[in-house]
Amino acid sequence: MDDCFETCSESFTRMSPCKRCTLLSLCLGFVGLLVYIAVAIEGVEPTEYALIRNNLNQDIDQEEVLEGGLHWVGLFYSLIHFPAIHKNIEFSDDVSAQQVALKTRTKEGLELHLHCAFQYQLKKNELPKLYRLAQLDFEPLYTRLARNSALRVAGDYQAQQYWLKRTDIGDHMRAALTEDLARANGDVTGFMLLKIDLPDVYEGAIVMTEVTNQ
Repeated sequence: MDDCFETCSESFTRMSPCKRCTLLSLCLGFVGLLVYIAVAIEGVEPTEYALIRNNLNQDIDQEEVLEGGLHWVGLFYSLIHFPAIHKNIEFSDDVSAQQVALKTRTKEGLELHLHCAFQYQLKKNELPKLYRLAQLDFEPLYTRLARNSALRVAGDYQAQQYWLKRTDIGDHMRAALTEDLARANGDVTGFMLLKIDLPDVYEGAIVMTEVTNQ
């Protein structure tokens, strides 16, 4: 190895200044090309989408949304990553839930605690619109919209209906949430009304009434 290095050094020393300059320029150009390629190519995970952002003026590409793989973005550009998978937001007392259970009142004014969860997915072709609306803070936005949708629907029903028409109420909440998230460039892919808590005295009265009816 030392002999090879010495031989190369001697060969370089014997070169004319013009040739040495040319060789150095070629080496520097090759290194610069490698650095440029390394900086200009970025990867997107299979579970992601990405938008191309101009780092100079912070504008984003309004037309192209990238999927998983390696992509040529350019020297003064970078990628903004978004999840392509289904995401879940839960309102409950469970330790794994992102939000606490919703508190509201029934149509006749009884206290009501709702435990629910929904799944959403970002609309690929609408990601530029979503970025202009909320940048990367879309999940807090969706959480707020889901809370407002559920509470708005919850107040339209009487306590007894939460026992007799639970499926209908869940469908109504999902429809309202789907409409609200669509305006924020999101798609609701699932909704579950997990648990309904009414005052213990009232729940007991409903149970006794149902038993009597049976």
